[in-house]
Order: sequence, then C-alpha cells, then structure tokens
Amino acid sequence: AKTPTRLLNISRQFMEFKKLQRNINPCDMDARSELNGYRS
Repeated sequence: AKTPTRLLNISRQFMEFKKLQRNINPCDMDARSELNGYRS
C-alpha cells in the first residue's frame, strides 16, 4: 500500500515545525535572561 502524499506532507511539516521550535526556544531563553539581567 502506498502512503498518501498528504500524510507525508503533514508529517514533514510537523518535523519542520518541531525543528523551528527547537531553534527558537533557546533564543527566547537568552533574550529573557538578558532582560532579567538588565532589570536587576
């Protein structure tokens, strides 16, 4: 049975989304800690 293209596209988009999330989160943490550093 051939896997539907739509399922492949959805899973690929999900992987890209997770990758983006992983890249964004550390930057968010850095920005937040910098702001906290300025505040204190």
